[in-house]
Amino acid sequence: MFKPLWVTAAMCLLLAGPAMAITSDYALVVNGTLVYTDVSPVVDGSKVLVPLRAVAEAAGADVRYIESEREVIISRPGLEVKLWVDNYAGYKNGTPIVLTSPPNQSTAGHL
Repeated sequence: MFKPLWVTAAMCLLLAGPAMAITSDYALVVNGTLVYTDVSPVVDGSKVLVPLRAVAEAAGADVRYIESEREVIISRPGLEVKLWVDNYAGYKNGTPIVLTSPPNQSTAGHL
């Protein structure tokens, strides 16, 4: 009788671990360097949304935002990415891409 209760309690403790990990704070590290930003990463289900500008600039890219078009242009030698706020479509070196989450003002890092 005690064995099923013990197994149930053990399973509850094992399954509670991952749920607690989701609520802990995250550090943003790009190429081994800790990146400080005023916009924190956001956990959205199984995705972690990060501030786009901070990550791109930490990777050595130039980031421009054209407010009238709501367009984000990320560029560095050999790479140009064009994205639009709240739009799943974009371009990488002229080739169309589809994003799993569109950039928005908060995840774009105050573009």
